[in-house]
Amino acid sequence: MFTSASALNVTRATLRPTFQKRNSTIRVNRVTRAISVDDVTGAITSTVKEVQSVRGAKDVLQRVALYGVPLTTSVVTIQALHFGGAGLGPAMKIAGLGACAGPLAPLAAIWLFSVVSPYVQAIAGLAGVLQVGEDIPAWFCGISFALAACSLWHYGSAGFTNIWTRHWVVWQLGMATTLLTSTNKVKEVLGRKVDGIRKVALIGPGLVMAALFFQQPSMAAFEAAGFSGPGVLGPVAAAVLHPLWKWFMMFGGLAYLTDAETKYSSLIIGLSMLIVSISIMPQLVAPLGLMGSWMHLYAAITLLKEVTPADSLIPSV
Repeated sequence: MFTSASALNVTRATLRPTFQKRNSTIRVNRVTRAISVDDVTGAITSTVKEVQSVRGAKDVLQRVALYGVPLTTSVVTIQALHFGGAGLGPAMKIAGLGACAGPLAPLAAIWLFSVVSPYVQAIAGLAGVLQVGEDIPAWFCGISFALAACSLWHYGSAGFTNIWTRHWVVWQLGMATTLLTSTNKVKEVLGRKVDGIRKVALIGPGLVMAALFFQQPSMAAFEAAGFSGPGVLGPVAAAVLHPLWKWFMMFGGLAYLTDAETKYSSLIIGLSMLIVSISIMPQLVAPLGLMGSWMHLYAAITLLKEVTPADSLIPSV
């Protein structure tokens, strides 16, 4: 029943190369499946076909908005490194951002600001848009959002209680949750709870902002970053800035989360997010404006798709 030590060592020595070869083969196969050239070319072809229909175009734009922030920050950084752009520095200074801080600072510094980070972010973002790499883009970009919220924006000079800081933290945590809960592993672990969590991630940022406006907060940080009023949509965007808007957001958001009413709440909140993405966020200094627009646009598309026929752009409630 028992094997001597010498015999066991011989057996281990004999089997080790086989195990090592097998493990290496498994790793290579996984990587090959994730980044296969055929997968990439096939995804590009599929995406081109998608945008030729209204339904497909909405799906592609939704994915672009979902991965828009990592794509934007990576492109801005790469442009600065190779083509002489300004990079993220000026925007970070205006936003009151410095070095990563907190318990996750070492990881965040490597993940977000290492030499290879912008290239990996760009690849992951593009892969997410093209639906390549299985769950890898969602994992990577989801973690990026979470680290940026918890280790960068949370420690901004405006202070965590400032509406500026809370705006960016809750929106990035919402995007992180949306991405991470789209992965197979998280769905497997959480089961049916995923749907509820995703609803909170989608509606939560808007609810938090509405609640903050009840406190009549100072908008000085937003104004310092470029915010100056309704923007290009004029009176349409002014409706979102009206004191009554926060009431619509609060009641609509709670109705949506509790399933008490979902059609009109999806329409109202979705249109509000669309207005903010088009008229409010673009006023902010680049690339902050584009980053904010992408996050609000994702929420808008997701909500409006619930009340819009698949092959139409006009909501039907």
